[in-house]
Amino acid sequence: MRAVGNWVLIKQEETTTASGLRISSLNIGEIISGETHEFNIGDRVYFNTRNAITIEDYMLVTIHDIFLVIE
Repeated sequence: MRAVGNWVLIKQEETTTASGLRISSLNIGEIISGETHEFNIGDRVYFNTRNAITIEDYMLVTIHDIFLVIE
């Protein structure tokens, strides 16, 4: 899968609790695909889910809905 235009494909982060419960973080993830000069593939980002489209384990968001890069 590859994002095109103003869209960025993001893999949502998952954490596992001590009891084995898997929790998906709603607005933190890693950029998997997208053509943009502001972000790089592999960057961890906070993003807005307002206009996001869910595709399997991924979120498709516009570049304008990314708040910040986690370094």
